[in-house]
Amino acid sequence: MGKLPTVLSREEVQALLNAAANLKHRALLATLYGTGLRCEEAQHLKITDIDSQRMMVHVREGKGRFPRQVMLSPKLLELLRSYWRWRKPTDWLFPGHKPGFPIHQSAIRQICQQLSKKAGIKKSLPRRGNLWVTGERQRCVSMRNLRNFLQVESNDLC
Repeated sequence: MGKLPTVLSREEVQALLNAAANLKHRALLATLYGTGLRCEEAQHLKITDIDSQRMMVHVREGKGRFPRQVMLSPKLLELLRSYWRWRKPTDWLFPGHKPGFPIHQSAIRQICQQLSKKAGIKKSLPRRGNLWVTGERQRCVSMRNLRNFLQVESNDLC
């Protein structure tokens, strides 16, 4: 039997977001939590993947290398627009230190770990999964509905 996923309360997620003084880090975490993207999916988001007209985010290579669409909340769109005006990324939504390359997954994990520590969260955050699933699982959303929304067929959410 596999290890159960870490579950963050709404208060812990809010504390995590509030701990991010850097707008890029806050936008990244809000994107992970607000869309349900996995770290690798958020890493590879491009500016053109944000569809503000349809309020969707296009994930070109989701789990299993299948493209999918996820919902974009007005609040997240507002934050992403603020981030874009400040950072002005040209290709990757979350660029890395090396020009022309996206942020590295290890950098995303390091950001999550640092902010978790700063926010006083003792739980270890999901390494490969996503923050949204842990929050929705806590709110008693059925696994079937989660699988349908995330377009996952097996129990690899656990």
